[in-house]
Amino acid sequence: MKKTLNSFHILMICVLMFFAWAPVSNALIITLSASTSYSLTGPDGGNLAEGSVVLIVGSFDSIADPMVEFGGGLLSYSFTGDDIFVGLCYVLDDGTIDAGGFKYESSLVNYLYLRFFDAAEYPVQGVHAWGTTDVWGVTNQFQYVSLDFAPEHGYGVGHTNNFVIIPEADTRNYFGMVLMLGLVWAAAGEIRRKKNRLCVRNS
Repeated sequence: MKKTLNSFHILMICVLMFFAWAPVSNALIITLSASTSYSLTGPDGGNLAEGSVVLIVGSFDSIADPMVEFGGGLLSYSFTGDDIFVGLCYVLDDGTIDAGGFKYESSLVNYLYLRFFDAAEYPVQGVHAWGTTDVWGVTNQFQYVSLDFAPEHGYGVGHTNNFVIIPEADTRNYFGMVLMLGLVWAAAGEIRRKKNRLCVRNS
């Protein structure tokens, strides 16, 4: 006795064929714990102030790519090339960092480094000193990485730049634009109505 394939069976066969032929991804989600044995230092050579901004940056290669230039300054929260944002933390009272729970995809990150600022607000805005650590290669063990970014010596700020932020769109501007367009449309409608009344009177 022959059995016919209904639409459900055909759908299941297609799904199984898709997964059978789909490429298998080797990417894993890695959990990172970040620390520094030695302090991050500021322009005066002393420890960066408690609460200073530290970004953890991931990279596919061993190059720390530059930030984006915009409006006469740099965007502190920007990443170029193959660099990606991994995490944000803040300097402790002794100038070090010790934070965990950061996540990244193993297929995108082979190296990590810190970008730190002599500033306490993020995104950073205004003229501030900043620096980076060396770029460290990482090897995950059981999808976990614990990395000391300053195992032998500290790192100091070596650059000073003006940092800017891209302003968010103000909804009041949109409201004002819509209101203005509405007034123009209403005025145009009134002009059309007056013209129509004149045409009726003259006819």
